[in-house]
Amino acid sequence: MLPKYIAMSHEFTRQELYDLVWSEPMQKLAKRFGLSDVGLAKACRSADIPRPGRGYWARLAAGKRVVKTALPPEFPEGLEALTARVQRRVGRVTCPRLTRPHPLIAKVLETEEARRKEVLERGWAIHKPAHDGPAARRRLRLLNAIFLAANRCGCRPALDDHDRLEAGVVVGDTRVPVVVAPISGRTPRRREGAGKRPAEPLACTIGGQHRLQGIPLAWEDRDDAPLEQQLTVIVVGVLVAGEMEYRAALQRGYEWRLQMKEEAADRLRQRAEHAARKERERQRRLEQARVRHLLGRAGAWRRAAEIRAFVAAAAARAAVLSDAAERVALADWEGWALAQADRLDPLVGGSVMDVLRFTEPTIPPDDDEDDYDF
Repeated sequence: MLPKYIAMSHEFTRQELYDLVWSEPMQKLAKRFGLSDVGLAKACRSADIPRPGRGYWARLAAGKRVVKTALPPEFPEGLEALTARVQRRVGRVTCPRLTRPHPLIAKVLETEEARRKEVLERGWAIHKPAHDGPAARRRLRLLNAIFLAANRCGCRPALDDHDRLEAGVVVGDTRVPVVVAPISGRTPRRREGAGKRPAEPLACTIGGQHRLQGIPLAWEDRDDAPLEQQLTVIVVGVLVAGEMEYRAALQRGYEWRLQMKEEAADRLRQRAEHAARKERERQRRLEQARVRHLLGRAGAWRRAAEIRAFVAAAAARAAVLSDAAERVALADWEGWALAQADRLDPLVGGSVMDVLRFTEPTIPPDDDEDDYDF
């Protein structure tokens, strides 16, 4: 049953409270339920519920893109309670003989028997038995006991390699590698009893990413307790490790999604800043172009005025001319020069509003625009 989070006299599940907080502003939401926004924020903190940041609702109202922080995974059951629950479910694990083995171990035994028969019949074989001897058979019995107990608890054993016994237990969708192998560097010791057969000490280790404090990762033969007597603790450790790895994977997934959203928001912010810089630069270049246009028009008007003044001065100096041909030539020149002045003058040949008209030039892109990586 999902826990309830109490805000004043109201009870919500964690998902319900998260949905409410992201449906409308905190002040409005608190007022709707007769709460204080401080009390509502406290309830969110206790339930580890993210809240919209400053400016979220304004950006949403303006139609801008916003990022909604995902609800983090919740694991109300701690490691101690989880271990106790798994212990109750596992019960007591024994190490039976291989008379009715787990199907995976049965397949190994069948393969071993077929290899032995081939060796007896031919005297040789490409694949010889890999698990002959007391120590090897003991490894199979220990793995068989772990597999049977895991099956009873709803988990799925796995065995990938026949010779190396690369085994594991799938807890939910998380695989926990399980290795039963001789202890490295430990020399075999002799056991008392018939034949004094050498007993090779074994160890059972858990692989994977579990590095959480309090989770055992290895067990080995002890003088007071061989692995057969530690099977219950081993199976509990495997299942607890699988559950904790599953939780850690969910947390990593949440953190990854949160990071991706933050990076997406950062890219959007960079794009907006880049667009704003480009617009400011465009406006600056446009203003420069308008100023150049203004100075060009004023310069043309001033040159036209200078031409007219010059023509008038020349005509005054030539008033004393008596030669008819010279006066005709001067008159032709005056007409041509004044026509040039009119052509240059922006105030001639149109209305005053023509001077205000400005065609926006095509501004080339920045040199570094192609290098800007989104």
